[in-house]
Parts: sequence; C-alpha cells; structure tokens
Amino acid sequence: MKSSEEREYLSSLGQRVRNKRLRRRMTMKQLAGLSGASFTAVWRLENGRGCHIWTYMRVRKILETDNPIAIEKTDAIVVDQ
Repeated sequence: MKSSEEREYLSSLGQRVRNKRLRRRMTMKQLAGLSGASFTAVWRLENGRGCHIWTYMRVRKILETDNPIAIEKTDAIVVDQ
C-alpha cells in the first residue's frame, strides 16, 4: 500500500506529464507510440498510478525534445510491465 505522500507525489507527477503532453497537442496514444511505451503505461503515469522508471524516462525524453518525431524508435528501451 502506498503512503499518502507517495500517492500525492505520483498524482502531481502525472499531472505535470499530462500538462506537458497537452501543451504539445499530443494524445496519450501518440505519446505512447513515440516513446515506445504502452498506452496503458502512459495512462497509469498520468493518472498517478505509477509506472516503471524506464517508462517515465522514455516519456520524459519525448516531452522534453524539441522535435520528438526525430527520435528513432531504436533509442527507446522496451521494458515489459
């Protein structure tokens, strides 16, 4: 069971990820495709449910890149959850 502090942190992190994605006018499906993460993993991250650290790193890389389309799929690390 997660502590209230953990839940609050994950919720805040998810909101920041969602806000960045929306500012880039991306859907969750697009973000998932560009990052190599599953839609479910992106949904869990944005909804404060947590995710694997590699999922977060791949999503962050896409959201912090000026031209996310330029990142090649081979750069993404695929981790089954």
